[in-house]
Amino acid sequence: MKNRIKIFFIIIVLLIIGALIRYINLKVFQDNDLLNNEMGHFLFVLILLIVVAILIFAILFFDKKGS
Repeated sequence: MKNRIKIFFIIIVLLIIGALIRYINLKVFQDNDLLNNEMGHFLFVLILLIVVAILIFAILFFDKKGS
């Protein structure tokens, strides 16, 4: 039962982060001014890296906690 809850929680976290990435992607491509300069590209990549880092730390945290 614990494993099912853990898998369900990881799926929920993945869906939330996926929705966040999709929202950021739509927002960046909707505002073309952000992509026209070099700083906009760095900001977009930085936000995506932060989101991926949070995902990795969350999965590692819950994996250690479950073991």
